[in-house]
Amino acid sequence: MIHFFKRSKLIHFNKEKTTFIEDVINQPGNYWYKVFDSETIQLAILKQFGFPKITFEKFIPDKFPEMGILELKKAYIFGENGWIINENGYWLPEFSWYGKNFNEVSTGHETRNFKKLKGTCLLLCSDWSHKNYGHFLLDAIGRYEIFRKAGYSIYDVDYVYCPIPNSNTKIFLGKLGIPIHKCIIPESGISYKFDRLIIPSFPGVRRVYPKWVVTFLKKEFTDISSINDRRLYIPRSGSRIISNEYELIAILKKYNFEIFNPAEHINSPSFFAEASIVVGAHGAALADLAFCRPGTKVLELMPSDHIFPYWYSLSCAADLDYHLMIGKSEAERPEPKIGKSPYNFFIDVDMFENALSEMLL
Repeated sequence: MIHFFKRSKLIHFNKEKTTFIEDVINQPGNYWYKVFDSETIQLAILKQFGFPKITFEKFIPDKFPEMGILELKKAYIFGENGWIINENGYWLPEFSWYGKNFNEVSTGHETRNFKKLKGTCLLLCSDWSHKNYGHFLLDAIGRYEIFRKAGYSIYDVDYVYCPIPNSNTKIFLGKLGIPIHKCIIPESGISYKFDRLIIPSFPGVRRVYPKWVVTFLKKEFTDISSINDRRLYIPRSGSRIISNEYELIAILKKYNFEIFNPAEHINSPSFFAEASIVVGAHGAALADLAFCRPGTKVLELMPSDHIFPYWYSLSCAADLDYHLMIGKSEAERPEPKIGKSPYNFFIDVDMFENALSEMLL
């Protein structure tokens, strides 16, 4: 809930105080514009190399919800994840990454750093999009297509609440014609209140992406190229790295793979658009699979303690030839495994080379 103290202006987030689109659109001055109908989620059969065999069924709902734009008067944007709180102090979890799973959110978020701005603000933000490239590209930038299809333009808003997780991501804003001077960069502990908010739906459901997101990203950020024979290996740094990656790289080089780190390239989408096969450890860099041509082969290397369908579902949306290999993590968390695993993992070398040989036939 939000408590208003004229002197302290304390804003306190409480997940127990929630409201939903169907409730707020009946309040004066609020409007809902449908852009995409609800549709059945249909994914390709999961192809796997080695063991253990896994399933993503528990993460994938039957349907995508109806998606569109909510215009909300005198509402708040809360913190770095861009949570929406209406003027009565209720959180709208449908616009967050959590959606119907809002009970997974921890409580106790509050701030005294509150700013009131006149005018209209467009929300292009989502959970972790301020620091994670995958959430920035798919969950935040993906909302812009809903905004445009609803008939709006950038000239209809005074502000854009949008993260810029690194300097390379500015290219996406520039190509969409979003002026940097209109952007408000989300920060932890800072909240804003606007006369009016334009709030696009979360583009899909968490971890599962609709085809229109891929179509939008390809159209806006890739050019037509005659090259279609790059072999890319996408490494990972930080946590959840492959502990025996040096052995895999020796094999990959034998098969003429490039060791490609998207963060080191200003225009990484073009490299993925020119790839015939992409191999990579599970991580945000695989969001660029959205730019691959239909039929591109994909081998995702996934730790056993971090089983999530992000890049399987994205590959299905992009019509890619997706394959999965599970590597044993150094330790396993108890169920339910919510959030990211901290553990590195190991890939069986023989199984890996056999998979590569089969995919390259």
